[in-house]
Amino acid sequence: MAHDEHGCLTMAPENKAPEAEKRDGAPEDALEDLFADLRWPEGVCCPSCGAGGVYRLSLASTRRRRYKCRVCRQQFSVTKGTILEGSKLQLHHWVRALRKLCERPEGMTVAQLHKDLGISYRAAQNLFDRLDYAARRQPLAALIRDRFRR
Repeated sequence: MAHDEHGCLTMAPENKAPEAEKRDGAPEDALEDLFADLRWPEGVCCPSCGAGGVYRLSLASTRRRRYKCRVCRQQFSVTKGTILEGSKLQLHHWVRALRKLCERPEGMTVAQLHKDLGISYRAAQNLFDRLDYAARRQPLAALIRDRFRR
Protein backbone atom coordinates (compact mmCIF):
# COMPACT_ATOMS: atom_id res chain seq x y z
CA MET A 1 0.00 0.00 0.00
CA ALA A 2 1.07 3.54 -0.66
CA HIS A 3 0.37 6.89 0.97
CA ASP A 4 -0.93 9.95 -0.87
CA GLU A 5 0.25 13.54 -0.33
CA HIS A 6 -2.02 13.86 2.74
CA GLY A 7 -0.66 10.71 4.40
CA CYS A 8 -3.82 8.70 3.66
CA LEU A 9 -3.50 5.08 2.60
CA THR A 10 -4.19 4.40 -1.04
CA MET A 11 -5.08 0.95 -2.26
CA ALA A 12 -2.89 0.99 -5.36
CA PRO A 13 -1.10 3.51 -7.52
CA GLU A 14 -3.39 4.91 -10.20
CA ASN A 15 -1.15 3.59 -12.96
CA LYS A 16 -1.13 0.01 -11.67
CA ALA A 17 -2.81 -2.40 -14.07
CA PRO A 18 -5.96 -4.12 -12.78
CA GLU A 19 -4.46 -7.50 -13.69
CA ALA A 20 -1.50 -6.84 -11.40
CA GLU A 21 -3.82 -5.76 -8.62
CA LYS A 22 -5.83 -8.98 -8.93
CA ARG A 23 -2.65 -11.03 -9.07
CA ASP A 24 -1.12 -9.78 -5.83
CA GLY A 25 -4.47 -9.57 -4.00
CA ALA A 26 -3.00 -7.54 -1.14
CA PRO A 27 -5.31 -4.51 -1.43
CA GLU A 28 -8.46 -6.63 -1.42
CA ASP A 29 -7.24 -8.76 1.48
CA ALA A 30 -6.36 -5.66 3.48
CA LEU A 31 -9.77 -4.14 2.76
CA GLU A 32 -11.57 -7.34 3.79
CA ASP A 33 -9.61 -7.28 7.05
CA LEU A 34 -10.51 -3.62 7.58
CA PHE A 35 -14.21 -4.18 6.83
CA ALA A 36 -14.28 -7.21 9.16
CA ASP A 37 -12.60 -5.26 11.97
CA LEU A 38 -15.04 -2.36 11.55
CA ARG A 39 -18.08 -4.59 11.35
CA TRP A 40 -17.10 -7.06 14.09
CA PRO A 41 -14.72 -5.36 16.56
CA GLU A 42 -15.18 -8.24 19.03
CA GLY A 43 -14.49 -10.89 16.37
CA VAL A 44 -16.42 -12.30 13.42
CA CYS A 45 -19.95 -13.43 14.21
CA CYS A 46 -22.72 -14.85 12.05
CA PRO A 47 -25.04 -12.22 10.56
CA SER A 48 -27.88 -14.77 10.45
CA CYS A 49 -27.95 -16.07 14.03
CA GLY A 50 -25.40 -13.87 15.83
CA ALA A 51 -23.26 -16.79 16.99
CA GLY A 52 -19.55 -16.21 17.43
CA GLY A 53 -18.51 -19.73 16.49
CA VAL A 54 -17.48 -19.22 12.89
CA TYR A 55 -14.58 -20.43 10.81
CA ARG A 56 -13.03 -19.39 7.52
CA LEU A 57 -13.57 -21.52 4.47
CA SER A 58 -10.60 -22.13 2.24
CA LEU A 59 -12.39 -22.04 -1.10
CA ALA A 60 -10.01 -20.69 -3.70
CA SER A 61 -12.80 -20.26 -6.24
CA THR A 62 -14.62 -17.52 -4.32
CA ARG A 63 -13.84 -13.88 -4.89
CA ARG A 64 -14.29 -12.84 -1.29
CA ARG A 65 -13.23 -14.51 1.89
CA ARG A 66 -16.03 -16.78 3.11
CA TYR A 67 -16.96 -17.80 6.64
CA LYS A 68 -19.26 -20.54 7.92
CA CYS A 69 -21.24 -20.54 11.14
CA ARG A 70 -20.86 -23.62 13.36
CA VAL A 71 -24.37 -23.11 14.77
CA CYS A 72 -26.68 -22.39 11.80
CA ARG A 73 -24.24 -23.63 9.12
CA GLN A 74 -24.79 -20.52 6.96
CA GLN A 75 -21.98 -19.26 4.75
CA PHE A 76 -21.33 -15.53 4.57
CA SER A 77 -18.77 -12.88 3.71
CA VAL A 78 -17.98 -9.52 5.26
CA THR A 79 -20.46 -7.87 2.86
CA LYS A 80 -23.47 -9.99 3.92
CA GLY A 81 -26.37 -7.77 4.96
CA THR A 82 -24.77 -4.57 3.67
CA ILE A 83 -25.23 -2.49 0.52
CA LEU A 84 -22.18 -4.30 -0.85
CA GLU A 85 -23.87 -7.72 -0.67
CA GLY A 86 -24.10 -9.37 -4.07
CA SER A 87 -21.90 -6.77 -5.73
CA LYS A 88 -19.32 -8.11 -8.14
CA LEU A 89 -17.22 -4.97 -7.78
CA GLN A 90 -14.07 -5.34 -5.76
CA LEU A 91 -13.99 -3.54 -2.43
CA HIS A 92 -11.37 -1.04 -3.57
CA HIS A 93 -13.88 0.34 -6.11
CA TRP A 94 -16.36 1.00 -3.29
CA VAL A 95 -13.70 2.70 -1.19
CA ARG A 96 -12.52 4.83 -4.12
CA ALA A 97 -16.13 5.81 -4.91
CA LEU A 98 -16.73 6.92 -1.32
CA ARG A 99 -13.47 8.81 -1.27
CA LYS A 100 -14.29 10.60 -4.53
CA LEU A 101 -17.74 11.40 -3.17
CA CYS A 102 -16.22 12.97 -0.06
CA GLU A 103 -13.70 14.95 -2.11
CA ARG A 104 -16.42 16.57 -4.24
CA PRO A 105 -18.75 18.78 -2.23
CA GLU A 106 -20.81 19.46 -5.36
CA GLY A 107 -21.68 15.76 -5.69
CA MET A 108 -21.12 13.14 -8.35
CA THR A 109 -22.91 11.74 -11.34
CA VAL A 110 -22.93 8.18 -12.67
CA ALA A 111 -20.86 9.32 -15.65
CA GLN A 112 -18.21 10.74 -13.30
CA LEU A 113 -18.06 7.46 -11.34
CA HIS A 114 -17.79 5.52 -14.60
CA LYS A 115 -14.90 7.68 -15.79
CA ASP A 116 -13.06 8.11 -12.48
CA LEU A 117 -13.19 4.46 -11.42
CA GLY A 118 -12.66 2.94 -14.85
CA ILE A 119 -15.65 0.63 -14.51
CA SER A 120 -18.54 0.03 -16.88
CA TYR A 121 -21.39 2.53 -16.92
CA ARG A 122 -23.77 -0.19 -15.74
CA ALA A 123 -21.53 -1.03 -12.77
CA ALA A 124 -21.22 2.67 -11.96
CA GLN A 125 -25.02 3.01 -12.08
CA ASN A 126 -25.43 0.07 -9.70
CA LEU A 127 -22.81 1.45 -7.32
CA PHE A 128 -24.38 4.91 -7.47
CA ASP A 129 -27.88 3.54 -6.78
CA ARG A 130 -26.69 1.54 -3.78
CA LEU A 131 -24.81 4.48 -2.29
CA ASP A 132 -27.79 6.75 -2.93
CA TYR A 133 -30.09 4.24 -1.21
CA ALA A 134 -27.74 4.00 1.78
CA ALA A 135 -27.52 7.78 2.03
CA ARG A 136 -31.30 7.96 2.32
CA ARG A 137 -31.65 5.09 4.81
CA GLN A 138 -28.72 5.26 7.20
CA PRO A 139 -28.04 7.62 10.14
CA LEU A 140 -25.31 9.37 8.14
CA ALA A 141 -27.86 10.38 5.51
CA ALA A 142 -27.72 14.03 6.52
CA LEU A 143 -23.96 14.12 5.97
CA ILE A 144 -23.91 12.72 2.43
CA ARG A 145 -27.46 13.15 1.12
CA ASP A 146 -26.68 16.15 -1.07
CA ARG A 147 -23.60 14.60 -2.65
CA PHE A 148 -25.64 12.62 -5.22
CA ARG A 149 -26.90 14.24 -8.39
CA ARG A 150 -28.97 12.67 -11.14
